[in-house]
Amino acid sequence: MHNLATPLLLATMTGALAGQQLVVPDSQNFFDSGTTTAGWPTAAAGGRVQWCYDTSHFTLAGVTGPITINRLHFRAADGVPNPGGQMYAGVTVRLGYAALDHAALSTTYALNQGVMGPASAPLAITLLPVTGTTPNDYFVNIDLAANGAAFTYDPTTGNDLLVDLTFPSGPTPATFLSAQATSSVIAQRGRRCAGTLAGPGALSAFAAVIQLDFTGPGGYSVHNGAHVESYGASCGVQAQSFYQAFGQEEFDLRGTPGNSMLLVPDNSAAPNYYTVTKGNYAPDLSPKALGYGSPDISDDGVVQETPGFTFYFPGGSTTTFSACTNGYCWLGSNTTGDFSPTLAEVLTSMPRFMPYWQDMHAGRNTLTNPGSGMYVYTDVSGGPGNRRTTVTWKEIGQFAGAATGGVAVNTFQLRMWENGNVEFRYGAMSSFHSGGGFTGFSRGGSAASPAVDPGSRDLSAELPFVTSPEGTAGTASMLLTVNSRPIMSLVAPVTVVHTVSNLNPTTVAFAYLLLSFGPEAPGLPLPFSNPGCLLSLTGDPWTMGASMPLPGASYADMGITLPPGASPNGFGLMGVSFYTQAVTLEYDGVWQLRSSNALKHTLGLL
Repeated sequence: MHNLATPLLLATMTGALAGQQLVVPDSQNFFDSGTTTAGWPTAAAGGRVQWCYDTSHFTLAGVTGPITINRLHFRAADGVPNPGGQMYAGVTVRLGYAALDHAALSTTYALNQGVMGPASAPLAITLLPVTGTTPNDYFVNIDLAANGAAFTYDPTTGNDLLVDLTFPSGPTPATFLSAQATSSVIAQRGRRCAGTLAGPGALSAFAAVIQLDFTGPGGYSVHNGAHVESYGASCGVQAQSFYQAFGQEEFDLRGTPGNSMLLVPDNSAAPNYYTVTKGNYAPDLSPKALGYGSPDISDDGVVQETPGFTFYFPGGSTTTFSACTNGYCWLGSNTTGDFSPTLAEVLTSMPRFMPYWQDMHAGRNTLTNPGSGMYVYTDVSGGPGNRRTTVTWKEIGQFAGAATGGVAVNTFQLRMWENGNVEFRYGAMSSFHSGGGFTGFSRGGSAASPAVDPGSRDLSAELPFVTSPEGTAGTASMLLTVNSRPIMSLVAPVTVVHTVSNLNPTTVAFAYLLLSFGPEAPGLPLPFSNPGCLLSLTGDPWTMGASMPLPGASYADMGITLPPGASPNGFGLMGVSFYTQAVTLEYDGVWQLRSSNALKHTLGLL
C-alpha cells in the first residue's frame, strides 16, 4: 500500500500572550474520562480535599519558567445540567508545591505539602448553574488574586502542583451537588486525597478538571478541544435502516419550538424502504395523543400496546408495540429496557424506532413537572385504515441527573399510523451531551444475520433522503475514519492518518482524500457515480492524498500533516475546522466514482 502524508498548509502566528490559561489534567480539555460527586464534601461537618497534578501538564503546554496562578475554575461533569445554588461558607484555598509525586500521594494531608503559598481569606463559594454541554460549564470560579492566594509556580523544579481546599462545613442547602468532571486513571497524571477535616483522606485517580488562569510563559489565550465528527452519507450500500449516532456532539434535533421527521414507506402493505423528509411539527400533547391514563414514570420501563391493527415496516410487520422510557419503541413484543445504546444492538436486535435512544428516566421530573412521563395511546377515532399509536416522552429527565428534578427536561414523540407512515417529533429538550445516543430506524437482525449498516448520517442537515431495499448483510458502506483527533503539537509535526475501508478490492483502482474548509450538507450528487453518492465538501476541494490499495486489500490509508509549533503562544488556528472525504475511482464494466462519509476536524488540544 502506498501511504501519502501531504502537509496541510496553514499559517501560524507567534507572539507573547499576557493572560493565559491551561486545563489540568491536560487529557481532559474537551471531555471528561471520569465523574464524581465526592470531590466536594457533602457532610454537614465539611471536609478537606487535595488535588495534585504532574509538572508535565505545564511543560507540555509551553510553560518554561515561573507562572503566577490567579484563578481556578472547576468544571462540571459533561452532559449533566444542574441548577447549582448550593453555598459553602468559610472555605480556604491554598496552592503550593507537592512534597510527593502525584502518583505517590499520601493519605495524610500534611505529608503532601511542600513549600506552600498563602492561604486565602475565608471564602463563600456558591455553585453556579451548568447547562450540560460537552465540555460542560465551570460550576466554581475562585479568584485567588483577589483573596490573597495567588501562587507563583515553576514546573521546571520538578515538583508537582498541589491544590488544597478546606471546608469547615457542608453545603447549604444540602441537596444534590453538580457531578464534577475528573480524570479516571493515574496515567492521566492527577490524583485526589479527600476526607474529613482531620483526615486521613482517601486516595483516588478522580482528580478534578480545573482551568488555571495565569500570567507568564506558555499556556493558551483560549483553548479548544481537538474533535472529529462524522457527517454526510456514504454510498455503495443497500440498507433499509438509517440512524444518526451521537458521540461528543450535542443532540441537535430538538425543536424550537418544533422539529420533526416524516417516514413514508414506498408500499404500505409491503414496505421496502422509507422516504424521510423534514418538518417543523411540535409534539402533540392533546388527549388524542397522550390518552386519558397515567404515564409510566419508571426507569428503564417498557409499556406494551396492542393497537388492533397490523403495522408494516421495511423488514417485517407487528401487531404489538413495546415502548421504552429510554426513548425507543420495539416493533414487537419485548420487555427489555435497554439503557446503553450501541451500534451492535441497533443492527442485531429486534426492529425498533429510535426517536432518541439514551439513558433516560421517565420519573425524574414528576415533582417539578407534574404530568411528566411516558405516554402510550392508540387513537381509533379515525376508523379502520386511519388508526394511529402515539408514544410521547413528556418532560422526562436523564438518569444522570440523579435525584434532581426539573434540570434536564425533554419532550419528544413517536407516531405510527396504520398506513405505515411514521413521524418523529421534537419539542423543548435540554441542551445535553448525548454520550452515545441513537436516532433512527433499525429493521433488526441477529448476530448471525445483522442488518446492513448504512453508516451514521446527520439527520439535522441531510434531509430529504431515501433508504434502500435491504442488500447483503456482508456489504457495508465506504467508511472514512482517522487514527487520532487533530491534536496540536508544540514541537513536532502531527500526521492524522485517514483510513477508507469497506472497499471492493476487485473494482477499486485509486482512493483519493479530499479536503475543504466548508461542508456541503446535504451533499451534492457526485458526478460519474451511482445515485446516492454525494460530495459533502464545499467549493473545489483539494486532493490531499491518493492511495492504491494492495491487491486484495479492502482499505487504504492517507494522511494529512499538521505543522509543528501549532500551540501555544499566539497560535491563530485554535478551533479552526477543516473537512475531509474519500472518493474512489472504480471500474466495474464502466469507470465510476464512489464517496465515503465526510469528517469535520476541529484543531485543538487533547
